[in-house]
Amino acid sequence: MNASVEVAEPLYGEDQVPPYDLSGLEVERDWDREAALENFQSHVFGRDADGPWSVDVEEMRPPQCLGALGCRRELVVEFKGPVYTRRWTILLHEAPDVQGQARPLFLGLNFLGNHSTTPNPWVSLHRSWAPIREVEALKSHEATESGRGVLSRRWPFELMLNRGFSVATVYSGDLEPDRPHAFGEGLRSCFETVESERSDRWGTLAAWAFGLRRSLDAILKWSAGRWSPIPIATGHSRMGKVVLWAAANDERFKGC
Repeated sequence: MNASVEVAEPLYGEDQVPPYDLSGLEVERDWDREAALENFQSHVFGRDADGPWSVDVEEMRPPQCLGALGCRRELVVEFKGPVYTRRWTILLHEAPDVQGQARPLFLGLNFLGNHSTTPNPWVSLHRSWAPIREVEALKSHEATESGRGVLSRRWPFELMLNRGFSVATVYSGDLEPDRPHAFGEGLRSCFETVESERSDRWGTLAAWAFGLRRSLDAILKWSAGRWSPIPIATGHSRMGKVVLWAAANDERFKGC
């Protein structure tokens, strides 16, 4: 049976929105946080796997001095789960004069590798699987020099540092590859095998959110006794969903 569906014309400006009345809309103020998280776990993101885990962190090499802007650092995270160990690198741009201070730290994931966020050749190339992106002329599943700085427009490090904000980013593919059927190649494999039959098994977005939280663990562990980051999760589009889920599960994030 064929049925015709009338599709409304899209609106391209606020002046085209017809009058509406929201006076009868009721807002639920006494909501159950745990019940809301349970619903999102059951119906949207999936449930993180259980099991013991630990996070260790060390600085790869001496930092790169950026003069009055602060310094650039690379922190290596080693995450040990009950089944497997995963490592990834945090690219940290640390604002000047943070020693002994409580200062904002913006933390987010990037899609193409830490080297894609800045053209500076000091930043290491990752060794994880990489997506092919014709628009950025990325034609290999390996990180190459041609990818340096291709997403720097999204990461205004100099502007942030000038305002006293530190910024940290992690390549999402270091946590979990951004492709179908990659369950056994990322953080999720630290807890369970591909053959797991859990109906509410966590998905990639949940794994990225988990990795963002573990990256915060690593930064706080590394910075202890030096300065006190005030964590703010940042991201848009799919990464926007990731940071919202990370912050919903971790109240150490003071904003997102």
